[in-house]
Amino acid sequence: MMSHSFRRLAAFVLAIAIIVVAIYVLLGSNRENKQPEKINEISKTLKFIFEVRNDSNRAVKDAEISAYLPVESMVQQTRALNSNVDYDIEKGDGYNRVLQAKLGMIPPFGAKKLSYSIEVLNAQVGAQQVGSIPRSYLSSASFIESDHPKIIETSKALQQSNDAETAKAIYAWVIANV
Repeated sequence: MMSHSFRRLAAFVLAIAIIVVAIYVLLGSNRENKQPEKINEISKTLKFIFEVRNDSNRAVKDAEISAYLPVESMVQQTRALNSNVDYDIEKGDGYNRVLQAKLGMIPPFGAKKLSYSIEVLNAQVGAQQVGSIPRSYLSSASFIESDHPKIIETSKALQQSNDAETAKAIYAWVIANV
């Protein structure tokens, strides 16, 4: 007998796989032979400030703080990280990267601030660029069984007359089934 949480997880995985297949069926397969359109790049600078307080009557030696950095992907890259303290960048879980900032000693009842800014370069991607997504992003993988007959059948059943209506149908299916 499957547990309730396992069934919910399985339904969630099924929903994600259906969405991937639906995107491929609707937008990917009929645009494979077209040249990808130029993608506009948008650059933004993100600024973060953290304050670490020591509310005790003892100094905190070698204080550190961790903060997630923006995720890097095929449509988002990070550049020019500036910080007021020394730091290392470590690989987190999945695609996450973690800023490990070294604050040093924080005196009793004192505080230290970490401020950093990072330039994020985003590609402005609309539906017209979906066909240029590499097949590897749309294919089956562990826990994404997008080639399963039931998933393909469901994704085709959710297909509507236009992309907006199909997106609404997929959304309604996920709400009703996950």
